[in-house]
Amino acid sequence: MAAALRWTYLLLIALLCACSEHKVNDLATHNMSPRETLSRAEELMQTRPDSALMLLEDLSKGALRGRENRAHFALLYSQALDKNYIDLANDSIIRVAVDYYAPRKDNNRKMLSYYYLGCVQYNAKEYQKAIVSLMRAEEAAKLSGDNFYLGLIYRSMSEIHCDIYSFTEAIRYAKSSYEHFHITDDQHYADWSLWDIGRAFHNAAQYDSSIVYAKRVVENAKLRQDSVLLGDALLLLGNSYASSKLYEESINTFIKIDTLKIGSMKAENYLMIGISYYAIGEIEKANRIMETLVKVDPSNKWLTYQLQKHQGNYKESLLALESEISKSNNKYLKLINQTVTKATNDYLRHENMLQEKELQKAKQSKCFFICCLLFCLILIILACHSIKQEMKIRDEEIEKNIIIASQLRNMLKASQNENQELQNALDGLFDQHFATIDQLSATYYEYHGLKDEKQKIYNSVVQMLNKLGADNKQISTLEQFINLYQNNLIKQFRLTFPELKESDVILYMYTVAGFSTAAISMFINEKTEVVYNRKTRIKRRINNSVVENKDLFLKYF
Repeated sequence: MAAALRWTYLLLIALLCACSEHKVNDLATHNMSPRETLSRAEELMQTRPDSALMLLEDLSKGALRGRENRAHFALLYSQALDKNYIDLANDSIIRVAVDYYAPRKDNNRKMLSYYYLGCVQYNAKEYQKAIVSLMRAEEAAKLSGDNFYLGLIYRSMSEIHCDIYSFTEAIRYAKSSYEHFHITDDQHYADWSLWDIGRAFHNAAQYDSSIVYAKRVVENAKLRQDSVLLGDALLLLGNSYASSKLYEESINTFIKIDTLKIGSMKAENYLMIGISYYAIGEIEKANRIMETLVKVDPSNKWLTYQLQKHQGNYKESLLALESEISKSNNKYLKLINQTVTKATNDYLRHENMLQEKELQKAKQSKCFFICCLLFCLILIILACHSIKQEMKIRDEEIEKNIIIASQLRNMLKASQNENQELQNALDGLFDQHFATIDQLSATYYEYHGLKDEKQKIYNSVVQMLNKLGADNKQISTLEQFINLYQNNLIKQFRLTFPELKESDVILYMYTVAGFSTAAISMFINEKTEVVYNRKTRIKRRINNSVVENKDLFLKYF
């Protein structure tokens, strides 16, 4: 017995020493140069990202001499953080790598730099910037022939388009992601890409397709004994069944999830279970689910609305419905940005297409005839590009002004005048005009590709704003309100500076009311630079005066 214990003890010591030696060999950096440490971290990145991160964190920043070493460190450190599920929303680190590799011919590191920059920008919810970065990564990945990272890039693009409610694009990118993971024969990533496709179809309200893909993922997860994938696939399937009004199937699916003890239930899943129970008349069970849902996500009021209405509690039902409407309005604001994001996407695709064509032409014969033809084509392309640039600038100006017009009401409310009575009076004075402008602005975004219709609506908005800015009765009422609630501020201003033009006094009134320079420019039909210069002159005139109320007049600038 003693001999057996002794041998066991020696075996344990040997195993501990072996493990310790293995760890030291992986992580010891004192005998390696910074470049060797970076190379070792790169080797460990795919199989042991946690060890790679430890190596990089132990590397002294002062030892990283030269732009290449600093760029390599920035890339590997960003990659290690991502692989260890540490999400960054600040791009200061990865920018070092992007700035270094972007102009170079190392397509692999250029691809990685842009990809992880896109991930950071996605974490920060800077969706437009993320799409641009991921398209740069896509271009480099195609040149390097890296199908695995193309799959990752397209997966990220699909997630972004889901977040901005561009579901057609989300489906397309999810399918592209699956195709490239399938080429690499990486079944784990391919299975999750199938789940992404199903989720995109579900978000696009194409529930039949979502059910088909969810069932396919369920079968793959069972085959590979992947409990995490199985749980998420069943959750998606349960949601899709409920959305398709297959309530019994939905309930059975969620019961299966609970029985197998897999899948992490979220608010949307509890909502679907509750809706399913409510639909088949199981009101008591629906009420229990509602209580759980309120604990998980107090802002989710749709099930509460339905059940309270069913029970005749109309006041509580109305409050719940108003909460849901408020949430829907916030989602609508995201939809407004969708057009801009899609335009960025299309523009970059067109730019990349032109670059590819130019690259192909550069490789053609140097024959004089071909050179002349190429020269003519370049002239045509430049002319088209110039015309498109002019159209783009015009469209961007229209988009910017429409956004400003649609937000005038919020600008006024955000001004937060110290005198609440004045604030309320201003709200009432402009409310009807802003309601009409809001309606026109909303209609503007409904005409996705109809430029003529959008131009007509924009002209109507501009005419209404100009008319509002030139309405003497409206201006007179504005002056009366300010005088009434701000101790005759405008009256004092006129008496103190009688030499000022009437247009300058009106501009000062709009400033006191809390409108921004951009909003005032639309009211008085002047460029923002002109409004800014006029405000600066008025401010300077007040500041240079020796009047008693100088500070009172200046406080609104």
